[in-house]
Amino acid sequence: MDECLKTAARLLRLLALVAVLSAGVRAQSIRLVRSDVDPGRSGFVTATQSFGMDVVIDSLDDCTSASFELRFTNARYCVFSHWKTRDLGKKGVFVYDLTDSLGNGSVHVGALSGMGATDSAFSNPVVIHLDFVVLPDAPNDSTITFSFVYPQAVTTDSGGTIVKLRSTPTTVTIHGFVRVHPGDADNNGVVDSRDATTVGAFIKQGSGTSNVRGYKREPASTLWLPQASLVWDSARATYADCDGSGDVTLSDNLVVQINFGKTHTRTKNEPGIQSRTTALFPSEYTRVPLRIIAPENILGVAVNARLADTDVRVVGFEPSENLPGVHPSFFSYENGNLLLVFGSENGTDCMGSGIVGSLVIDGPASPMTMTQVLGATSDGRIFPLVTTTTDVEEKTCPSDDACSIRVGVDRAGSALEVTGMTDVTGGVLSICSVTGQELVRMRIDADTRVPVSLPHGMYVLSISSSQPISKTFVW
Repeated sequence: MDECLKTAARLLRLLALVAVLSAGVRAQSIRLVRSDVDPGRSGFVTATQSFGMDVVIDSLDDCTSASFELRFTNARYCVFSHWKTRDLGKKGVFVYDLTDSLGNGSVHVGALSGMGATDSAFSNPVVIHLDFVVLPDAPNDSTITFSFVYPQAVTTDSGGTIVKLRSTPTTVTIHGFVRVHPGDADNNGVVDSRDATTVGAFIKQGSGTSNVRGYKREPASTLWLPQASLVWDSARATYADCDGSGDVTLSDNLVVQINFGKTHTRTKNEPGIQSRTTALFPSEYTRVPLRIIAPENILGVAVNARLADTDVRVVGFEPSENLPGVHPSFFSYENGNLLLVFGSENGTDCMGSGIVGSLVIDGPASPMTMTQVLGATSDGRIFPLVTTTTDVEEKTCPSDDACSIRVGVDRAGSALEVTGMTDVTGGVLSICSVTGQELVRMRIDADTRVPVSLPHGMYVLSISSSQPISKTFVW
C-alpha cells in the first residue's frame, strides 16, 4: 500500500511539472526581432551603421494595446533614431526617449490601436519598429543589452484584460574599428606564407555576391602602417582584405607579397618567418610558359585564368631559373579555374617583361583565358598586366635603335599614331585589353594612324612579324 502511495505521489509531481512547463510555453511574452539582417547576423551591430528591431508579442490573442520601457546599456555609443508603426497602427502611439548623459538608454513606448473590447483585435502582434544607430567611436567587441521594464498588453478577453508580459534580455556585440596592418591577413603580427593561404580562404567575401558584408578602408593603402578598418560581418575576413577595397581578391595576396617578412607589435612568441618554397614536379609533366608584359620591373604577379578543358589538371607553377628569388605564394586550381600568386621573397622588383615561369600540367595542355592579371611593385603599387601562355619569344626594338616603334595618341584623342615602322617590322597589328581580349586587329606595313574608341585604361599593342614587337600604352 505504501508503495502505491509513493507511486501516486510521484505521478502527481510529474503532472504538476508538466503543467508548469506547459504554462511556461503558453505564457504571453514580448521580444525583439532584428529586421535589418538575417538571423545568422542578428547577434552583432556595426559602428557607423543603423539597425532595426521589431517588438513582437507572442502567445496573446485579441491584443489591442501594449506598453513598455526599453532600457539599453552603452547608450553613449548606441543612439535611438526613430520608430515606425506596425500592427497596432498609429492612432494612439507615443514614444519618448529618456536616455540620460551617463549612458543609460531608456525608450518609453505606448501603442494603442483604438479598438474596443468587442472588436476583433490582433493575435501575436508586431507592436512597433525601433531603429538605432551605432556611433563611430563605439569600442570593438563591447556589448549592448536591451531589457523590457513593465511590459504589458491589453486583450479583449473577458471584456478587456491587462496582461503582464514575460521577457528576457537581448544582447548584441558591437563591431567597431580595429587596426589592420596590410598583408598580415591572419593578424598574428608577422607577414609570412600563412597569410597567403588566409587570403585564399576568404576569396570573394565582402563582394555583392557574398553573404558577408565588407567595408572599404578610408583611406586605404598598402603601406606598412596601422590602418583603421571597420570590422566585417566575418571579423577574420577584415584582416584578409589587405588592400582595403572591401572585397577579398587576388590583389590582397599581392599585398602579402609586398610586405612579406614585416612584423608589428602584436607578435608574441611567433615562430620564424616561413620561407616560400617551390615544389619539384616530375620532368614528364607538361610545362606551359607564362609570359608577362610589364611597363616596369615588378615584385609580384597575380593571375586568374580559366582553362577551356576543365578535366585538365594544373598541379603547380615553376618560376624561371633566372629568377632564383621568386616563389609561388598562393596556388589554387579547381574545375578549370586557376588562381596563382608569385613573386620576390626578398622584396625586390626583379621581374620584367618576358617568360617568368611555367604552369605545370599533369597531361596535355589546354587553351587558357586570362581573366585577371595584376602586378605589384615594392613601393606598394598594384596595376593590371598582360600575360600570355605562348613560347614564341617577344622582341622589342631598343629605344635607341632606328627601328624602335613609338605609340602615341593624336591631339583629338581619337586615334593611335604608330611610327618608327621599317621593312622588317610590318605585320598584323593587334590591340588587346589587360585581360587578353583582342579589340583591334589590322594589317600594318608603315607608319599608321589607327582610329580607336577605347575606355580609359592600359592596353597592349603587338605586331606579329619577322621581328615580333609588343608595347604597352595608356589610353
